[in-house]
Amino acid sequence: MRIFIVVLCLVFAGTANAFYKCKKPDGSVSFSDAPCGVRDDGVDIEKEQRYQESLEKRTEQERDRLAMEKRERTGKLMSERKRQDVFVRQYFKVIAKDAIPHYTAEEYPELEKTYYDRMVDIESYRLSAVRLVLNSQQCDKVSASNLDQPNSTPKDLNILVECVNGNRFRLHEKEITKGTVPAPLDAAKTSGQQAK
Repeated sequence: MRIFIVVLCLVFAGTANAFYKCKKPDGSVSFSDAPCGVRDDGVDIEKEQRYQESLEKRTEQERDRLAMEKRERTGKLMSERKRQDVFVRQYFKVIAKDAIPHYTAEEYPELEKTYYDRMVDIESYRLSAVRLVLNSQQCDKVSASNLDQPNSTPKDLNILVECVNGNRFRLHEKEITKGTVPAPLDAAKTSGQQAK
């Protein structure tokens, strides 16, 4: 009889489920037949929490990176605009006061949206184009320096500089970088008409 009881105890002990006492995040205690941290569907809760924390950390880092890039871009834009203002004040005799208006997001929302990544370049090229045109001795006074939107794309910028004497220049970003000035636009039309 004793052997039967021992065998019976061993059978029940082998088939009995183990129970685990687990502490929940809120501090309460629960009992489960699965190890602590494992759900019924077999997902490791701790591993999932680590993944979620990692995902949140990466999202926060991306937000911080974008905010930093925005601050840097804003700083560069402000610097370019200050350079423009200083240059216009220094050369007020040959540059109209409002010849290089600031392209702000408030006043030029579509331009800002289309050329967001190139706005610093645009501001820089506009000032450089004015300098080149003035140095070419073909412009008495600059009346405007703007992005030539009909002839530009975000990857291919053209700046249009207009002068009081009627000369207009379209400078491609490569020409500005090289420091070359093309013939005035109206002069090309005039010489073409004279050839006829």
